[in-house]
Amino acid sequence: MTSSQPLPHLTESDIRRTCTEQSFERGVDYYERGAIIQPTRQGHTLRAECEGSQWEPYHVEVELDAQGIAHATCTCPYDWGGYCKHIVALLLTWVHEPDAFLVLEETDKLLARMSKDELIELIQEILERHPDLHTFIARPRPQPEGRRTPVDPETYRKQVRHAIGRGVDWDEVWSLVWELRDIVRPAQEFAQAGDHANAARIYLAVVEECIEKYEWVYDKGDLSSFIGECLEALVESMRQADVDPATRQGWRRRLFELWQADDWDLFDSVYDEMIRLYADEDAEFYEDWLKEKLRERRAEGPFSYHYERDGYINQLLALYDRQGRHEDYLALCWEEDRDLQMAEKLVELGRVEEAIRVAREGLSEAHEYLRFARRLEEIGWGEEALALAERGKQRGKGFKGELLAWLAERYEQRGDLAGSLELHRRRFQERPSLEAYDQIKAIARQLGNWKTVRQALIEELKEANRPDVLLDVHLSEGEHDEAIVLVKSGRFPYGAPLERVARAVESTHPKEAIELYKRLAQRQIDHGNRKAYQIAAAYLQEARRISLQIGQGEQWEAYIRDLRQAYPRHWALQDELDKAGL
Repeated sequence: MTSSQPLPHLTESDIRRTCTEQSFERGVDYYERGAIIQPTRQGHTLRAECEGSQWEPYHVEVELDAQGIAHATCTCPYDWGGYCKHIVALLLTWVHEPDAFLVLEETDKLLARMSKDELIELIQEILERHPDLHTFIARPRPQPEGRRTPVDPETYRKQVRHAIGRGVDWDEVWSLVWELRDIVRPAQEFAQAGDHANAARIYLAVVEECIEKYEWVYDKGDLSSFIGECLEALVESMRQADVDPATRQGWRRRLFELWQADDWDLFDSVYDEMIRLYADEDAEFYEDWLKEKLRERRAEGPFSYHYERDGYINQLLALYDRQGRHEDYLALCWEEDRDLQMAEKLVELGRVEEAIRVAREGLSEAHEYLRFARRLEEIGWGEEALALAERGKQRGKGFKGELLAWLAERYEQRGDLAGSLELHRRRFQERPSLEAYDQIKAIARQLGNWKTVRQALIEELKEANRPDVLLDVHLSEGEHDEAIVLVKSGRFPYGAPLERVARAVESTHPKEAIELYKRLAQRQIDHGNRKAYQIAAAYLQEARRISLQIGQGEQWEAYIRDLRQAYPRHWALQDELDKAGL
């Protein structure tokens, strides 16, 4: 929004729509006790400090546009939905006391009128007041190609160490990541200027230090995301950097050490890029290291560090595959009992009969049989695929539902409806679902025994205590009486799906639908926040609509009057009911 455009008119209602009821009430309290310090307006940007629960006040900033509030930020750790109480307090100050804001000229215009000496004097004064900005002023900036001097990574390590200090509590992590993003910003500037070598030096230093101090941060979610972003940028910068081979190899090996020591899955987002990087540029070192780690794990026994060992095997296989070393790939699969991967690679190499022998002798899990059967069918070996799936039906371990469904479909295609029905029944018994029920119904109707089969399925669902699937069946078949009884039975451990039933029975059982919508609304009201009140009002609108349709307007008016009287001090609820026309 340009400075020439008029400022929008804001009201308390506009502010309430941006936050929770609790944040608004606390924001009112902050505003009334004068917590907003030195409010300023620069163009359409409002800024202030707000005294909060910490020693240092929070910095609050709001950007306005033609529609009202474009966006707002605060340095507090609040992230529970909507704007925080400090932002609310600033906005309330603007609504009720706009003259309290000191109007500042826009920065670019202000600085453009100053001489060089005035600018230097201004910067020196700023540095006296904020000594921490010395590192920002002194930090290297991108130079033209041919004059690029390597940055000192230690500078950035020190900044990260200073930012993390002796530890970061859960409510300080957001501020930490904000500071870390500022520290790493020069790397982005170097990369944009084509200086990928200096970008890589900064990213590597920041990643190293963040991982070194990772355990010192209480809540690691935001920090993990930041590290992942830096790793992605680091790998790309390493790939494009114009440096000597020794420097490149040193970076790769240091990054590899960090990767292999990662116990927090920080490298997950760059796993594929890492595999490509080492397969292309440092494959011999990479392969030797992985083999040594595998030897160590084998020496410790077959059950030691299973997850870690699998990771080394997968990385070696990915390396061999990328390099086209098929025999090494097959040999490693044989040594590590990776029969499915071995069979799939043999198919890829055109050695299908050999692949089938490996699969018959080595596969153990039902999902492995299904995966390889599908692969055989894809290449035109349908009979062999069917035979292998039959073997998996008998010998496969784990959940067999998908394998049974695949087989049942092939039985049906061949005209064996009875065999297909039997397989679908086995699948239903293992894992009931409406989809499986419908498939059984379609086949049983063709065989003429659906009534008998259906009764058996209903009994199985009751015995297996699966009211969720039973409800699906009742609703699917229009059995609304049964659905209403079931949803009120108390057999749902995590709450009945009231809304589904209410919508389904509106036309056939309107009174029951009204009561279900009321129950849904009451659940939301009990949560006690504005968002829940909005949802409750929507449910009550549905209840009112049906009440009027069936001529129960008076009963509805009595109900809504009693509801309002039951919550006289819940102004947010009353407000949402008003907005909904209730």
